[in-house]
Order: sequence, then C-alpha cells, then structure tokens
Amino acid sequence: MLAQPVPTVSVSVPQKLTFDPSTTVTGTLSASDQVQIVARVSATLQPVNFRDGDIVHAGQALFTLDSAALQAQLNSDSDQAALVNSQRETDRDQAL
Repeated sequence: MLAQPVPTVSVSVPQKLTFDPSTTVTGTLSASDQVQIVARVSATLQPVNFRDGDIVHAGQALFTLDSAALQAQLNSDSDQAALVNSQRETDRDQAL
C-alpha cells in the first residue's frame, strides 16, 4: 500500500476591516394581503366606509349602495317578469 502524501495547509493572518451594517438599495413595497373588489350589481355607491391603506376586518361594511336605484331596478317590468318566471320554475321543480 502506498503512503498518502501529507496535504499542505495554508495559513493566513486575520485582517481588521471596517464593517457597515446598513445597505442602501432601491425597491418597492407592496401589501402582503390584498383583495379585489368586484361589483355584482349596478348601483351608485353612497359613502365609502374605508380609506386606502386601512386595515379592514371580515364582515366590515365597505360600501353603502344607493337603495333608491336598487328599488327602481326591482320595480321595473322586466325584473318583475323574471321574478314571476323564476317562481313558476321553482314551483314546477318542487312539484316534480
């Protein structure tokens, strides 16, 4: 069996250097949680109950809709006809 050569080890003397613990960088920030608000009805918003950047909680009212505009939509003939038709279909489905 052949003898392994002894590895050479280099040694360096520690150097004293200055250390800056801060760094200046350019970047952007964004919120960790976001929501997308999508309208499901066409109505006019009355007061908006939050400001950009506010923390909102589940169940908190964010907007109030103009009830007069919604009532006008409900009272229109086409909506009443659709309501009657849907009720007839529901009655028919339950009977079957």
